[in-house]
Amino acid sequence: MPDKMEEDLSCTGRCAKNMMFTFNLLFLVSGIMALALGLFIVIFPVSTHVAVLMGNGKFIYAGYILMVAGIAVVVVAFVGCCGAKYENKMLLGGLALIFIFVIELIAGVVALAFYTQAEFYIEDNLEIGVMEQYGLPGEEDLTAAWNYIQWWFECCGFKGNATDAALIYTRSLWYLTSNVRVPESCCTESNNKIVNLQMCQDRQNIDWYTNINNQGCYNVIFGTAIQLSVIIAVVGIVLSIIQFFGMAFSYCLLRRLAG
Repeated sequence: MPDKMEEDLSCTGRCAKNMMFTFNLLFLVSGIMALALGLFIVIFPVSTHVAVLMGNGKFIYAGYILMVAGIAVVVVAFVGCCGAKYENKMLLGGLALIFIFVIELIAGVVALAFYTQAEFYIEDNLEIGVMEQYGLPGEEDLTAAWNYIQWWFECCGFKGNATDAALIYTRSLWYLTSNVRVPESCCTESNNKIVNLQMCQDRQNIDWYTNINNQGCYNVIFGTAIQLSVIIAVVGIVLSIIQFFGMAFSYCLLRRLAG
């Protein structure tokens, strides 16, 4: 038999209660998803190395924001489910949905801001990174990032095919102090083994380009940065919209309970 509080609620109030409980279950799932996505963004080597190469970590910051929002959503959603089920005004009033709404919206806006500026950061920083920073003392993080990206995406240098993209190394400061034409990470692999390291790096080999990854890294880095920023923006904004409706139902239920 329904309890007195349930009987006191009108049909609209009961509907709001059930919807609020359902929304909080959705919040719980979305919070776990946001937490997982944020964690993936901040620990996935490709995303962290791309941020280093671009000299801009806005989408990494957005990942951290999503992690915080995800944790908050999981906690608040659990409390909210209890509040909706047992019609506890204190629990419903303490959902802190406005705070989480703002956090998720910020994550989406930060990612969108990065999206609009991504090409500018990539265009300038990638070329400067190879020409003036790669392989030099004090630039270990950038050098490691270039090596990882070139190995992971099987690319080499900046823009163009193997010849055009890799030639940027011959104009770099690194080239002046090295005995090879290109870094080892530029050389083609088969079964996780470099096909011919000597032929790839030998400055005297006229067919050197046949042993180098046959694409520049610009497109793959740009594409990865755009994909990550779009995913974060969509998730952040969609979750904030869900939270907005959650606040509306929470307010509606609180008014019903107050009455």
